[in-house]
Amino acid sequence: MKRNIRFAGSGGQGVILTSVLLAKAYGLGKGFNISQTQSYGPEARGGACKAELVVSDKDIDYMKVEQADIFVAFNQAGYDNYIDKTKSDALILVNETLITIVEEEKKYSTTARKIFRIAATEIADEIGNPTAMNIVMLGALTFLLDNLERSDVLREIEKSFDEKNITTNIAAFEQGYQYLEGLRTAAFVPEKGRNKVMVCVTTQKSCERLIKYGRELIGDTSGEISIIHIANKQFKMLDETTEETLDYLYESALKYGTNLMVIRSDNTVQAMANLVASNGISIIVLGETKKEQQEPHLISDLREAIGSRAQLIILPSN
Repeated sequence: MKRNIRFAGSGGQGVILTSVLLAKAYGLGKGFNISQTQSYGPEARGGACKAELVVSDKDIDYMKVEQADIFVAFNQAGYDNYIDKTKSDALILVNETLITIVEEEKKYSTTARKIFRIAATEIADEIGNPTAMNIVMLGALTFLLDNLERSDVLREIEKSFDEKNITTNIAAFEQGYQYLEGLRTAAFVPEKGRNKVMVCVTTQKSCERLIKYGRELIGDTSGEISIIHIANKQFKMLDETTEETLDYLYESALKYGTNLMVIRSDNTVQAMANLVASNGISIIVLGETKKEQQEPHLISDLREAIGSRAQLIILPSN
């Protein structure tokens, strides 16, 4: 297996970072040989920028990309500059918010090229992080690559952003992935009225906002909502504070027309995945927590466990 991948856009769009994240996911996650190179104009922002990635299961004898078999264009200039240096049977992914294809579509309509469009800039704006356009593109590209695991890319994203930015960047990745998977909805606002929502709460009173949000997702009465708290089996008794909080959340659940269910399990991810499978859950709602308080890789492990069966929404903390 050998792939020549080229990213093209402008400085400040995250062209290089995207290629580095993909290189790490392939190299560290799958064990492929990697060559990653980049070039950009003298301008700090706005100038031409490209990054190239060679991925192979054998030794790499030439580190640069001449004719790309995968081409990812972030803007019109990037597309125009490198479309003619792309193979006739290439996979092409474009940010259609900034790219208009006219003559090229006609020119390449008789070839084996596959052109995929995603409104990446628009999606990033909807999420509330315009600078995450490149991560939206990365999510879409990950869906198109059949020899790359989504969990490997997510782990690299989690390691590359600080606590303040990790939630929206993971959301950007998921929106890009789901857009091409055919499951894309407006950012953090799934279509109302046909959802089975599972809200996972901790022993924090602030989790009432999760219950309220989950209730809003199901619209009127045609959807279903479940409120779940997963407790570790080793805890035999609840302390006074925890008991008070769970009572509060139970009353909150009743206020929004549902019940709070407590499940004991030593494997939080597996417990959630089992509930998704057995109850046909379509959306899981979690609250953002401090990184040091989370189980290691809980979010990425949960995404891997549920696959495409359910959408995972992480609400930022207040």
